[in-house]
Amino acid sequence: MQSVCHCCDWVRNHYPILSREYLNLLDEMGGGITKLDVPVPFPVEMYRVIDKAEFQDRVRFLNQTIYEITKLFDEDTNSVTWDKKKLDNFQNILYRQFINLKTCVPPAIKPEEKLKSHFQELNLNILKKNGEFILRGRLV
Repeated sequence: MQSVCHCCDWVRNHYPILSREYLNLLDEMGGGITKLDVPVPFPVEMYRVIDKAEFQDRVRFLNQTIYEITKLFDEDTNSVTWDKKKLDNFQNILYRQFINLKTCVPPAIKPEEKLKSHFQELNLNILKKNGEFILRGRLV
């Protein structure tokens, strides 16, 4: 695990640059990632709570969020309507953020279960809507 100072510096100086890059890619790709309707609401309350938390907790939450997003993209992406090259760039940026933030999070801290559950529900709804059931890369 990196020192808190190094993590603070990385979060302040590098994270915003990468975030701008992937937000620009999202703007360029435009529209929804899929034409499928996904009835999973955004977890507003979780974000309100974490916004008031200490730095270390916010970094852990952010890292877990990025990890969960990357897991969504590890599943079937056949229904994705975005440009594949831009989507690859987007995924690479997320992965870079995850790797760098991961060095700032103590390994002994458990993941946020509510956040994990939110992404599991999102994943299940996307896969059910797509008519495919995938578990750890296998068709079930």
